[in-house]
Amino acid sequence: MCMDVEKLKRHIHKELFGERFPDMSPIREWKEKQQDAVIGHSIKIMRRYGLSDTDIVQMLGEKFFLTEEQIKQHMEHETSLSNNQKEEHKGCP
Repeated sequence: MCMDVEKLKRHIHKELFGERFPDMSPIREWKEKQQDAVIGHSIKIMRRYGLSDTDIVQMLGEKFFLTEEQIKQHMEHETSLSNNQKEEHKGCP
């Protein structure tokens, strides 16, 4: 049985959201932001528990089906955020 995937996607979208979201990109963007936040928080937790970068890459790769390069970008981003927060709090009493 051959199925028209795009037609099925539109039907499911209409069933779930009606006419409120005629374009799926806001939903996709929201989902990507949520996933980025979860990945970032996961990295912080794993680093707090002393996991190596190799272990973090393996765990996130298995959980989120990301490439090693994508995970390393997330890790660099989290490191950058962490360093910026430390700099901001340096001068605080």
